Amino acid sequence: MSFRSPFSINRLALITIFLILLGVWGQFRVFADVTAAEDPWRELMNLTDSLYDEANLVIYQESVFNTYSDPAEFTAIGRETAERLQLPEGSLNALPDGRLCYETAAPMSGGQVTMRLVALDDGVTAYLTVRWDGAVREFPQALEWRESMPESDGARWNIGIQGMVRDSLQANSGKEEVILSVQNKLQAQRIDRYEDAGSLSVSLSSPLLNEYIISGQHKIHAQAAVHQVTESGKWRLTLGFPAITMEY
Repeated sequence: MSFRSPFSINRLALITIFLILLGVWGQFRVFADVTAAEDPWRELMNLTDSLYDEANLVIYQESVFNTYSDPAEFTAIGRETAERLQLPEGSLNALPDGRLCYETAAPMSGGQVTMRLVALDDGVTAYLTVRWDGAVREFPQALEWRESMPESDGARWNIGIQGMVRDSLQANSGKEEVILSVQNKLQAQRIDRYEDAGSLSVSLSSPLLNEYIISGQHKIHAQAAVHQVTESGKWRLTLGFPAITMEY
């Protein structure tokens, strides 16, 4: 499952601005805030229940994972990791630029779980991505899956959610009102704002959430972007914790 919407150069430009100004283009470092709510993930479940009737959810973790000496060792690392994650044996392939890639996927916990191990340009380091994709109504199962995952040193979890806002918010709501509903529910401070004719995007700092990235002197716990779909006139809301990394 991927979060894709009709191509818009304006919205792609806004995403690029978001990530460049946050210093997170490509890879970014995610920190944890010990002063957050007792269970920030439950806060997110409550938030999605109030904003969406249906939406797509992705939970993922990515980090520099291990080193290898040759393709055989790279493949062995992939197999061992897949087994540890209770995934079937995957396949070894080469990316268009020649780098090694080991990938496997399977239905799990109400969604689709994918593991992808990719060789970095140095030829000795492997980068691991583990992700769950599914419907936001399966958030409780996704949370149980996330809690069952082995700990990875220095790696933090990221969340992306995208869907049409529920009908009660569509009625008589503009893009500012939709964003304010997110901001208020997260008790958040707005750090920055980017807008074009059909979209509004903001970065938020919230005491309810614990994982964040740094933008200047500010902690960014969440980003929210609302876009009016041309065909229906309805608002599509994309949320990223701590950052949006898909087209909205």
